Amino acid sequence: MKGNAEALEQLYRDQYRNYRDIMAGVVGSHDLAREVVQETFARALREQRKFRGEGSLEAWVWRIAVNVALKMRRSLRREWSFDDEHEAAARETAPDRDVRAAVRALPPRRRLVVFLRYFADLSYGEIAEIAGISEGTVAATLAQAHNELLEQALAEIIDVTERFEARKRIGQAKELLMTQRKMTEPEAYRWIQKTAMDRRTSMVVIAGTIIETLGVAATAG
Repeated sequence: MKGNAEALEQLYRDQYRNYRDIMAGVVGSHDLAREVVQETFARALREQRKFRGEGSLEAWVWRIAVNVALKMRRSLRREWSFDDEHEAAARETAPDRDVRAAVRALPPRRRLVVFLRYFADLSYGEIAEIAGISEGTVAATLAQAHNELLEQALAEIIDVTERFEARKRIGQAKELLMTQRKMTEPEAYRWIQKTAMDRRTSMVVIAGTIIETLGVAATAG
């Protein structure tokens, strides 16, 4: 028993930040995650008699942490607030922030399995033990998460590309209005914007029309 208590104390000292950061992904903020970690280790110390050495002590503590975190989510029924995101963002680099945001958007089981696998660095067997599922289900869940994250990444790339092309076409249309209609750049932009509003369409559509008409006229000239 004394050995378990000492091991738990050592685990707390060595892995506190890791537990806090992973649980923040489950409950939504570092403040709540700190509560989860404190309650997790307090419960682990109280219930250390239940650990019989089947599997690793760390996996056993993770299972307690997940149960505590999920119970907290259910009781609070809360989503991320601006303050929570601001706090978490201050602790993460931009790539970490983007990755964690994408993972948080996953369905609950996929989100949990991804966090435990790639952020907590647990094995399939440990994750299966913690989540109460088979190792095959862990593998299948990770595969589903990979596909969903890939789709998100591709959607973001397409969105960025489309926005770039839209800005490019509007820029070309402004140049044509400035050279052929002798408008200033602000006048050209406002003209495109107003015309789009009047015709109840997008500025990109109006820009395309300008490029087709004035561009052809410029080529003919």
